[in-house]
Amino acid sequence: MHVRAADSCMPSEDDRDRALRRIVEYTEAMGNSIAGEAEGQTDDGRPLSGYRVQQGNHTLVVATVPGWEYFTVLYQYDVAKSVAVRRAVGEQAPSGGGEVQIELDQAGVEAAADDLRAHVGDADLAALRMEFIQSVSSVAPQAGIDIDVDGSLIRGFKLQTKLFPYREGFDVADYADRVQETVTAGWVAKEFLVDAYDLGELVDAEFATGSSDGEPAMFQ
Repeated sequence: MHVRAADSCMPSEDDRDRALRRIVEYTEAMGNSIAGEAEGQTDDGRPLSGYRVQQGNHTLVVATVPGWEYFTVLYQYDVAKSVAVRRAVGEQAPSGGGEVQIELDQAGVEAAADDLRAHVGDADLAALRMEFIQSVSSVAPQAGIDIDVDGSLIRGFKLQTKLFPYREGFDVADYADRVQETVTAGWVAKEFLVDAYDLGELVDAEFATGSSDGEPAMFQ
C-alpha cells in the first residue's frame, strides 16, 4: 500500500474526529444506520477508524487511517459464503417456520467454494475478469476493484471508493452519492457473478448476506 508521507496538510486527530461525527450524521440523514465500529487494518498494519454502515441488506465500511487525506467506502462479497448461508438456512430452518438463527462456520464456506469450483469447471477466467471489471466500471468508474480468484473461480470481490470529508463544501449529498454509487456497483458485481456462473438456485434471491461483515482488508 502506498501512502504519501505526512506533511502540514495532513488532517489532525481533531479533524478526523470531526469527520467521523459527520459520517454518523450523514449516515442517519440518509435513513441508514451505524452497525458498529470498523474493525481491521491496512496492509501495513494501521488500524481503521470508522464505521460499518447498514443500507438495507448491504453492509459497507466507511473508514480512514492516520496519514490518509480521505476516507474509503468499502464493499466486499464472497459468493461461497452466500451459497453456504443459503444451505444453512435450508438445513437449520425450523419445520414450523419462524426466524432462523444461522450458525455458519468456515468449513461450510470452504465446502461451498469446493462445490462452486466444480460447478464452474474450466470457465475462461481471463475473459470473465475483463467482463466483470467492465460491468462494475460502467456504474462506478472511479472504484478500485480487487477480485478474489480461487482456482478458476471468481470467488468474490472488494470495491472501494473515496470520500473527501476534509474538503470545504463536503456535504450530505456528496456522501450519499458515493455510498449509493458503491452499493449500486456491489449489486451489479454480485448479479454478474450469479448470472455468469448460473447460480440462481444456489444463492439467496436477494443476496441476503449483503457484503461481508467480517474484518475488512483495505487494499488501496
